[in-house]
Amino acid sequence: MLSLFGRMTREPTRQVIVSTVFWAILHGIAHPLWGFLISWPFFVFSMAFVAWKKRSAQAAILATGLTHSFHNLGVLISIAATMDGPANMP
Repeated sequence: MLSLFGRMTREPTRQVIVSTVFWAILHGIAHPLWGFLISWPFFVFSMAFVAWKKRSAQAAILATGLTHSFHNLGVLISIAATMDGPANMP
């Protein structure tokens, strides 16, 4: 997405902001609050991508993917900790 937004503007901060808003809207379609809450993590993921892209595209994808994975792991642990057991699994 950042590559696509890079065609609109060359300024990395603007690319990151547009990317963050885009992903927040997509995540907020089902639950608007979730779109708002996910804005900060997506800003961080996008900034990591831009920073690591200077080194290489592969490093940028790896850094962003790992950051996103650890974020999702935290969310999954939080969800699991609030469940009463397998009976309440969706």
